Amino acid sequence: MERARIGIVGLGIMGDPYTKIYLAHPLANVVAATDRKQTRA
Repeated sequence: MERARIGIVGLGIMGDPYTKIYLAHPLANVVAATDRKQTRA
């Protein structure tokens, strides 16, 4: 099965945990992430 390519917009309260979940999932590939605050991105 092909891996899903994931892009995340917003790394705040909900984005941070979801990013960690996607990074740990064997069929997900996080390819991009962005946030309004440069320190989070």
